[in-house]
Amino acid sequence: MTQLRLLAPKLVETYGLVAATLTQAKIAVLSYPRQFKPGFSTLGDALNGATDALNLVIKGSVGAMGTDRIRFVDASQEFAGHGIGSRVPYFAFDALNPFAPANFHPNAYGNSLGYARAVLNDGLLRR
Repeated sequence: MTQLRLLAPKLVETYGLVAATLTQAKIAVLSYPRQFKPGFSTLGDALNGATDALNLVIKGSVGAMGTDRIRFVDASQEFAGHGIGSRVPYFAFDALNPFAPANFHPNAYGNSLGYARAVLNDGLLRR
């Protein structure tokens, strides 16, 4: 938890640098989705909880910026029901090779039906 508190000012600094560099940009800061189907594993549930805590820090850091140009986009609704262990996961996971580089990253479904939809549903691109 201490590490998360140390992260917040670094995120604010980073978002500020991006906004100062790209003065006309609309900046979307997307949440991390829960990667595991609830109840899939004890470790998965713990990691989902850690993801929730991280997202609170990210959302708070965006809010601290006080500008409409930088927006927190919550992707949790689009990813709900599609964690590792679900019928149609939005994440790559090779159980036979748990250290595969693609593991735990969004797959094609996660990118197109998860993150892309989150940005579209948020309406950021229409502003």
